[in-house]
Amino acid sequence: YATRLAYLMVTHFGMDEEMGYINLNGIKNTDLFKEKIEKRVEDILNNLKKQTEKLVTENWGKIEKLAKELLKKE
Repeated sequence: YATRLAYLMVTHFGMDEEMGYINLNGIKNTDLFKEKIEKRVEDILNNLKKQTEKLVTENWGKIEKLAKELLKKE
C-alpha cells in the first residue's frame, strides 16, 4: 500500500519536487518517465523508512511503556 501511495504522489498528485507539479495520468505515454518514476518512488519509500526508524528509536521508551499498559489492560 505504501508503494501505491508513493506512486500516486509522484504521478497523480504532483507531490514530488524533482518531477514537479504534474499529473502524469493525463499523459498517454508514461513509459518515457518509467525509470524516473520508479527512482522517485524508491527514494520516497527509503526516506520514509529512515524517518520511521528514527522516530521509533527516539520514542522507544514511550512505545515500551504503552505496550506494557496495553498488556495490563488486555
